[in-house]
Amino acid sequence: MAVHAPTPTAVLISEWLLLSIAAAMILARLWLRIRINRQRLLLSDVFICLAWFSAVASASVDVYLKCVGILRQDEDAFLQIYDGDPKTRQSALLYFWAGTFAFFTAFWCSKMAILAFYLQVFPPVFRIYRIIIWLVIAYSASGYIVAMALNLFLCWPLQRNWATDQTACIAEIQVKIGWRVGWALHFSSDVIIFVLPFMILRNLRMDKLVRFGVYCTFGLGAINIIFCLVRFLVVEASTDIDNGKMVPLTLLELWSSTDCNISVIIACMPALRPYLRLIHARYGRTISSGPTSSPRGPRIVPRAHLDTLELYTVTRGVDWERELPADQANTSGEPGMSDDATNVISNNPGERQGKHTGSQVRLVQVGEL
Repeated sequence: MAVHAPTPTAVLISEWLLLSIAAAMILARLWLRIRINRQRLLLSDVFICLAWFSAVASASVDVYLKCVGILRQDEDAFLQIYDGDPKTRQSALLYFWAGTFAFFTAFWCSKMAILAFYLQVFPPVFRIYRIIIWLVIAYSASGYIVAMALNLFLCWPLQRNWATDQTACIAEIQVKIGWRVGWALHFSSDVIIFVLPFMILRNLRMDKLVRFGVYCTFGLGAINIIFCLVRFLVVEASTDIDNGKMVPLTLLELWSSTDCNISVIIACMPALRPYLRLIHARYGRTISSGPTSSPRGPRIVPRAHLDTLELYTVTRGVDWERELPADQANTSGEPGMSDDATNVISNNPGERQGKHTGSQVRLVQVGEL
């Protein structure tokens, strides 16, 4: 299967355009967190910033390869066709190998940003769900360690990774073990992270409009999975190890950088959802602030300016109390309608004072995504 290799200029434009979009989204995220919500930076914010800086470091390698004349359409990923200065080829292989660490770090920091966001979304009351999230975190962290270890120890001593003589690392080993194992770990963790919130949210009672918005937000991960899968298929279709055919360098860099930068963008998007509510509240139609009744179960009270997603469960036989500060007390007649939450309130008037015993209802707060 013949695959057209893009030009070096197209690779660089694509890389830095996506990085610029990611930078704008991260700045908007930090502005929302610090200036609008007046909150401190969270762990997910730190991870997304690390992911972006790592992606920039990875893209900088391509700038260097372009400057030394190696990033070409007719060059392969292992620079086997290059016939220029041997020292330049050796330096390029060294930068290419070192840039792989930044490449993997950008991927896995994006994953950790999403998983840290999940921990914000689902509070400790969801004990089982949080245990599952921590297991996914452990799997993702293990995948990162394995990918880095393969890049570090697959060809030992390290000098073999950028050697240009007979001691150079065998391309077949790097492709069949390093590339495919690293991709499998990356793709599998992406799928797990994508499926995880849907497993949790399907058991929660939410307003249909809220549920649709939440599903759309988490569903953005499907875009990342598609790019990851297409990258693998394109690279595999352009590589034939048995016949000595390697993927063109520009094609590999284009799809790798696109997959990496899309991961950063997708990981940043859920935290920007409050901007949509702010825009809708200012320019959109008026949102009713009154409660919507339901013939069965709790009544869901939506709120236009929702900043934090919190999900609470009240189980049978457990007392639940939530006291609001005096400055958050409302005069609407509905207990618990503070400015920082959307509350699910029981239809039973006797259970609307914050204490629930006996046969309980599930209480759900839906907020920042």
